[in-house]
Amino acid sequence: RNTAPCVYWAARAIAAEDPKGVMLVMPAEHYVPGLAAFRKTVSQAVEWAETHDDLVTLGIKPSRPETGYGYLKTGEKVGESCLKVEAFVEKPNLERAKQFVEAGTYLWNGGMFVWRVDVVLRAFDEFMPDMKRTWDQVKGDVKKAYPSLTATSIDYGVMEKARNVVTFPLDCGWDDLGSWTSLENLAKKLK
Repeated sequence: RNTAPCVYWAARAIAAEDPKGVMLVMPAEHYVPGLAAFRKTVSQAVEWAETHDDLVTLGIKPSRPETGYGYLKTGEKVGESCLKVEAFVEKPNLERAKQFVEAGTYLWNGGMFVWRVDVVLRAFDEFMPDMKRTWDQVKGDVKKAYPSLTATSIDYGVMEKARNVVTFPLDCGWDDLGSWTSLENLAKKLK
C-alpha cells in the first residue's frame, strides 16, 4: 500500500504507548559503510525531533549525479547541522542531476525520516485527513483499517506539502541497493 499507510499505522501504534515518542523510518535496502557517521547524524536528527515540531529527513550528500533518486533542495541553516528543506524534487534527468550536484544545495532523498509521532500525526490530519477518519471508523482495528488506507508514499502524501521539513545532511558513503545501477556502483566501490 506504499509508505504512507505503513508510517501512519506505526505512528498510531507508537502514540498509543508514548504520545511524544520519536520514530525513525527507513527503507531496508541500504548500504551504509560509515556507521559512525550514520549514527551521529541519526542521533542529531532524533535530538532535533524531540525538541522541535519539525518533520526531519536525512538528506544524503550526493557522490555523483544520480537520476534514480529524488532530491531535496536545501535552504537556510536552522541549527548547527540542520537545514530547512525548500522543496522535494522528483527524479531528474542527467543534466539536471549534474546541475544539482554542482550547486551544492541539493541532497539525495534517501527516504529516511525522524519525527515525534504527534508531529507526523498532525501532518497526516492536515494533508491526508482520510487516514484518521478510516482509522477512527474501525476504532484502530488494523486488519480493517489498513486495506482502506490511502495507498500513496509518505513523500507525496505529506512531506512534499509540509512547510516544517528540515534535513540533516548524511555523509556516510550511503547508497541504495534497490536497483542494478546501485549494485553496480557498490561493486565498483568494493573492488
